[in-house]
Amino acid sequence: MAIKRELERTRLALTQAKSWHVHYVEATDYDTKTIDEYIICPSFRRQTIHTVSKSGSAFDYEAFTNADKTYFRYLGRNNQWQLNTQYSAGQFKGCGQGPLIEYGAGLPLDDFIQKASIKRGIIRSEGDVVCRDYEMSYPTPGQIHPTFDQTLCIDEQDHLPRQVRHPLSGKKEDSVTVYSEWNQASEPELPSDLPLSNP
Repeated sequence: MAIKRELERTRLALTQAKSWHVHYVEATDYDTKTIDEYIICPSFRRQTIHTVSKSGSAFDYEAFTNADKTYFRYLGRNNQWQLNTQYSAGQFKGCGQGPLIEYGAGLPLDDFIQKASIKRGIIRSEGDVVCRDYEMSYPTPGQIHPTFDQTLCIDEQDHLPRQVRHPLSGKKEDSVTVYSEWNQASEPELPSDLPLSNP
């Protein structure tokens, strides 16, 4: 029960989070993407994606979403910002719930608190903070793997996650999502060359 009480503190801290940075890497048979996202609730996101193909070619993508407008550009190809007329963000899913809805396991923390087997792990350094691992095993009956396993590293000072790690089927390396800069931003900083009349 003590472990779940601690995770309840994390769940509450996530619902109150107003901004954060997420860093993760997606590797496929075709390319590897390094993704950074900066969120300021309720509706600002800056995203950068560095893609390297299996052949070694690389390109960079950058996007800004502010309220109902999203602008993007491909660096090195066409550095001009373009308006994405097909996409309107509204409020991001993570705002009011926390980003674990979208990253890591792709499941709300509530599901793990209620249904997973959880063990308290070691205290370790993650970036410039110290966090404690919580090893979680979520039952997935009827699936190829009987459980979904992940390790969540939580800062015991502010109760916010610093890393989510889980194994990938058929891969030697784990999927790792790193969180930082919690509640450090309140106003978005937009590039001066964005073609916005009313940012």
